[in-house]
Amino acid sequence: MTGEDTKTAEQTVGANIKAMRAQLGLTQVELAEAMQRLGHSWIQTTVAKTEAADRPLRVNEVADLARILGTGLPDLVSGHSDWNRKGINLMLSHFQGHAARLQMDIDELNQQLAAKTQAYEEAQERVRQLKMDLASVDGER
Repeated sequence: MTGEDTKTAEQTVGANIKAMRAQLGLTQVELAEAMQRLGHSWIQTTVAKTEAADRPLRVNEVADLARILGTGLPDLVSGHSDWNRKGINLMLSHFQGHAARLQMDIDELNQQLAAKTQAYEEAQERVRQLKMDLASVDGER
């Protein structure tokens, strides 16, 4: 029998909430605020007690937690780690989108750099020409 098999339902759900919340980068305060927006009287300590399995959970709370955490109710109450794959895929999708936006920014900046480099080289050439013109005028005196 593994440690996973000896957990109570509250311990399993609490551990899943904590892990999913952490994967999404949410603090306990942010999760409590999200629950408040759905009509629950949650504060940070409610989240801490829920994660530690120190308070009972209502079915509507579990359903709303699943919604906030972007998972299904079965994944939230499961002792298995299928939700872990979903969390990783969610983070992967987020960072792929972020990387794509950064690449677009880099491409735009490279275009701006090329235009500025060309303008700089043209200005340098004009400076050389003007210096030669000035030397020519000074030589005529």
